[in-house]
Amino acid sequence: MTKSELVAEISKVAKTTKQEAEQALNGIFDAIKETLSKGKEIRLTGFGSFKVNQRAASKAPVFKAGKELKDAVNK
Repeated sequence: MTKSELVAEISKVAKTTKQEAEQALNGIFDAIKETLSKGKEIRLTGFGSFKVNQRAASKAPVFKAGKELKDAVNK
């Protein structure tokens, strides 16, 4: 799924315009980037968590799926 396909799906599910859905999605992406750049972790119960791992030469963002997401994927 591409970003525009995701925006269309969000728009349909949330009953909003595509422009509003894209603004919301971009806001989520910006908040995730800003939080991770500060070295903080994001926990979305049931969905997963984002954090930053320190590697030898750089930092790497990491996503770990939560139980509900894993269960949904493995139906």
